[in-house]
Amino acid sequence: MPKRKSRISHQTQNRSSIESRRRVERIRPLLGGVLLALCVATVLIPSEGAADHGTGIPLVMLFLLLAAVWALSECAKRHMELWLGGTGMALLLLIGWHSISALVMAWRGSPRPAFNMLWEWISLGIAFVLIRQLFRAKPECRAVCAVFLALSVSLSVLGIYQYFVIIPQTRGAYTNATTEERQSMRQRAGVHASEGSLSARRFEDRLMSTEPMATFGLPNSLAAFLSPWLIVSLAVVFSPSTRSQEAKSIRLTALFCLLIAATCLMLTKSRTAFIASLLGAGLLFMFQRRGIQPVGWKLFAATGLLVALLLCLPIATGAFDIEVLSEAPKSVLFRIQYWQATWSLIKDYPWLGCGPGNFKDYYLSYKLPHASEEIRDPHNFLLEIWATAGTPAAAAMLAVLGCFAWRVWGNGRSQGVVKTTLSEPSSLEGESTDSTSVSWVYAAAGTGVLIAVIAGLVVDFTLDIVFLLLAFPVAAGTLWQLSGWVRHGRLPVSALSVAIIVLLVNFSASGGISYPGVATGLWLMMAVSLNLTDADRGSTPISLPMWIRVSLAGVIVLLGIACYWTGYQPNLTPGQDRLSAQPSRDRAEDSLRHWLVSPSQARFEEFERHVKQMLNRSCRSVQAHRQVGIWYWTAYSVSRDTAHGDAIQEALSRVVQFYPNSSMVHAEYAWASHLVGDHRGAAAAAVEAARLDEMNPHPELHLDQRRLFEDVPPETVADHPNSTVSEKSAKLWMDQLRTMVIEAP
Repeated sequence: MPKRKSRISHQTQNRSSIESRRRVERIRPLLGGVLLALCVATVLIPSEGAADHGTGIPLVMLFLLLAAVWALSECAKRHMELWLGGTGMALLLLIGWHSISALVMAWRGSPRPAFNMLWEWISLGIAFVLIRQLFRAKPECRAVCAVFLALSVSLSVLGIYQYFVIIPQTRGAYTNATTEERQSMRQRAGVHASEGSLSARRFEDRLMSTEPMATFGLPNSLAAFLSPWLIVSLAVVFSPSTRSQEAKSIRLTALFCLLIAATCLMLTKSRTAFIASLLGAGLLFMFQRRGIQPVGWKLFAATGLLVALLLCLPIATGAFDIEVLSEAPKSVLFRIQYWQATWSLIKDYPWLGCGPGNFKDYYLSYKLPHASEEIRDPHNFLLEIWATAGTPAAAAMLAVLGCFAWRVWGNGRSQGVVKTTLSEPSSLEGESTDSTSVSWVYAAAGTGVLIAVIAGLVVDFTLDIVFLLLAFPVAAGTLWQLSGWVRHGRLPVSALSVAIIVLLVNFSASGGISYPGVATGLWLMMAVSLNLTDADRGSTPISLPMWIRVSLAGVIVLLGIACYWTGYQPNLTPGQDRLSAQPSRDRAEDSLRHWLVSPSQARFEEFERHVKQMLNRSCRSVQAHRQVGIWYWTAYSVSRDTAHGDAIQEALSRVVQFYPNSSMVHAEYAWASHLVGDHRGAAAAAVEAARLDEMNPHPELHLDQRRLFEDVPPETVADHPNSTVSEKSAKLWMDQLRTMVIEAP
């Protein structure tokens, strides 16, 4: 009798455990839908300013919240299976060392960009790990790719509309505006320089460019996002569906995706993305014999005709002209210059790098005299990771790629085609896959757009109405037409691998691996490829005991709290951000303004206290030290206090220290030295400015084309130099100052 009671009790416990497990598993499609929605929203919010402005922090908070919910749900299970593998472990090592670099180097540069990038990389790691856990079945993986294919189509439609409608309207409005109206337009864009200055000319060059950007901040970012999904759409053309009645419709839809995305890609004039896409198409055709469904001559002919149209149409319309090709050698030369300077930076900071988000400040110290641009990243993903987070991080990135390649192409290499029938799922992996899970994935696409709209309000970004009214319906229709492929199609692992290669080629010459809107595609495709490979080979996950699961949930919760206090909460109250230099900068400017109205020692000490705080939070910033010099220039023009004059020289000497190869920096230091009576120092700086000017091969940057302090509004400084030197170029003033070395006692 006791044995019978024990047996009944054991059966009851088993039934209870199974029922509890099923309840927990029911939340998996919901978590997967939320995850994909966040990935879609990440693409739709511009991320080029993520380091400086924290545009992605609201989404990072949502990623952390989702990870916490997932970890807590796993604690409710008797057994937890974690799909990670060597690629996942290497990625965690990369993010771990990247975080250490951010925490240490933040205080030797600018902490706000460092912390922003710390959280962005953590969110990318969370996205990779959760995709590995939540999209295990093959239809789910195809649904994820279908959503991103539709997203690429929607962004392409928006980009084409920008090229033919929005950009011409904007250019016409600026061209026909008065001088005052143009000044107002520049100021709204954050450019406060006067008409004819270098900053104003660069703004006008960007405004007059015809390259679309869609929701990205750079045309190259849009091109990098589109290029891998071109490969995926081409793969769908050749492997549409196991059902012949659906194959034609799916192929036509995939060809439509290919046509629209390729047209937009050509309009961006991104040479790197174009070459990478052609390379990817070639690799894909190489793998065609190894598993992609054979097709007849008609489809090959149609594809060839499509490629011809893509090449001829942009040339005929003037969107892709000969200058795009003729400028290619110059573009390669520029990148070599970036890489040479970056390598010098790496040699000086081999272990921790310069810190995430701080590359643009450190780079100026190594920028070559004949280089033209002040860049934010070295335009190479490995050099960027190496320079910003050190050698261990670069080694971890290579380990990520090596482990991924070995898993997908190494021992027991997949034949490239994912079978239509699902492999036997471990646990409850395949339950309700064809209906519930895929439905959640589809619902996530629309939810992601809604999240982007709401999150954009927090960071002052508004999703283009054209996207909502035109591009989004096209994406929804595309997704609907691909539903047959999602249910019964094929997704070759080889196709995703080639798409990853295409994106890495883009990252190798254009950069962007730290831009979440572009990098999300890399980690998503890697995770999906590994999931498909696991399904083909029957891989075994890691089983985690309860104490590790509880610890994991606790760590994620603590990360969420830390992100709120160091990232999200400062976004809500930017004036109280203790990691940013901007609040101290604003207070210093206010204190100086009040001192000019009512001079007092206490007010000036308050100004200097805010200046010190600002420099502590941007100690390597050329712009910050130059601004301090201009402020002291204002004070000196009123007080004629020698201490204020010495402060001008000290601030601008820091600018020279952090930007030693700029002729204009030395020219402005020379003028400031002349202003306070240091004629010998002014002459020496003028000589150096002339020497660097002769080394610069870019005519638009020569001193004879520029004026001293041309980008400083005259009302900012009393006795502003432009009031006396505006008729002369910087070169003429340097020629005059150089003669003072002979006349000086």
